[in-house]
Amino acid sequence: MKSKYLFAYYKRLIMNLLTFYTRCLLYINYLFAAYLRVERCNVICVDWKQLTYDLFYASVKINVKYIGYNIVKVLKIFTNNMKVGSENIHLIGHGMGAHIVGYTGKKLNGQIPRITRLDPVLPLYENTDPKYRINKNDSTFVDIVHTNGNSLGLFKSLGHIDFYPSGGKLQLN
Repeated sequence: MKSKYLFAYYKRLIMNLLTFYTRCLLYINYLFAAYLRVERCNVICVDWKQLTYDLFYASVKINVKYIGYNIVKVLKIFTNNMKVGSENIHLIGHGMGAHIVGYTGKKLNGQIPRITRLDPVLPLYENTDPKYRINKNDSTFVDIVHTNGNSLGLFKSLGHIDFYPSGGKLQLN
């Protein structure tokens, strides 16, 4: 996939955390196009599938901190060297990526103005201490969309605002 940082577009830096599978590439192209219809911005997608090779879920969870730590390093490059103000960064994470962006926000002491979480995963996180899972202190504003609640997704209200389309449970195709 081509990569080019556009300095004229530095107004906003949006990071998406997805595991990249072939079916996701089409989604990513739609995602880029949708963002650019709204505003000129740079969108960075983090491909962390190499760290999800282990089918043992607890092993994947351990990598959350490692991935978050490396994202913090990348964000510091943008804020220090490329003159992107932290006020222009929006982190978005889906599934386990929702917890990764939370960890990233924690490591940046809540300086990221907005974190969006899409279907944060439930297993091994339901009764976890807030300092080790997503919570509204990770960012100035945290919005969460719950569409898989009481199954694989966390159903608790953990953001400044939580959305529950179709009741937050099973979504119709």
